[in-house]
Amino acid sequence: MGDDETSKNPQTSSAGLKGEFSMNQGFDVTSEFFLHPSDINGQLQVSEVLTSSNYGEWVVDVTNALIVKNKFGFVDGSIPQHMADPELKAWSRCDAFVKGWLRISMDKEVQSSVRYAKTEIEVWIDLKQRFGQGILTRGYELRHMLSGL
Repeated sequence: MGDDETSKNPQTSSAGLKGEFSMNQGFDVTSEFFLHPSDINGQLQVSEVLTSSNYGEWVVDVTNALIVKNKFGFVDGSIPQHMADPELKAWSRCDAFVKGWLRISMDKEVQSSVRYAKTEIEVWIDLKQRFGQGILTRGYELRHMLSGL
């Protein structure tokens, strides 16, 4: 099979993405841009939705779920937004998936507060700033209490 035939074969192209990926990257399950068909259901496996009082538990569950899906880099910034096609399209698509997954794992009040964030990293930073500070305080108080025993 020649190169021309390979690029025209829908089974070896990148699943109809019109040249967004090379053939190998389109099916590379280790790529941060790879979306498995099971990812389309729109949910992360988390034990409870984020409220204003359970950020510590929620962030652990969500972090683990995103690591399993190879998408944690979208929230910690290690998968930066690429400005060149085709990576920009792939990055934007995956970032939108991650943003959707996170919003579904939040209660309605928290969802509405992050609805208009442009990128997922903005959502992640905002949630950490609003809800994460209490975790540090509680951790310090617990260590202080235990040191007195």
